[in-house]
Amino acid sequence: MVIFIPVLKQYRKRNPGTKLGEPGRFQGFNTGVVLYNLKRMRENVKYNHYVDNEGELLDELAEKYLYRSHLGDQCFFTLLGFEHSEWFKILPCSLNYQLDTSLAVQLEYRSIFDQYHNCTDIATSDDIKIYHGNGGTSIPDD
Repeated sequence: MVIFIPVLKQYRKRNPGTKLGEPGRFQGFNTGVVLYNLKRMRENVKYNHYVDNEGELLDELAEKYLYRSHLGDQCFFTLLGFEHSEWFKILPCSLNYQLDTSLAVQLEYRSIFDQYHNCTDIATSDDIKIYHGNGGTSIPDD
């Protein structure tokens, strides 16, 4: 999971009570591991309008959520997920277990990090299927 509170800071300020940016389904996507249904993506006219930014549709979506970021596909899919959650199925974090915990030590995130880096489908390290060495972390040898 990724902490998206800074990216949504202005949106959340203007929209008190929104679930966007909260831990879990609404915190945004991490695209370290994804499965694509390419046939559905190619056939989805609306999706392709976003891809092509037809009629500035994607720009309007970014404006709607006051969203400014630099993470490419991750931000693209996060924005689409805010608007069209039915297009996405969330994989369990055991299939994208993120190793980077650098935000946990930053004062701004220390008190909330565990809420966003929560992985309830993992009881032991044996449950981890795919490690994600984000943030320059090393993948364990086991």
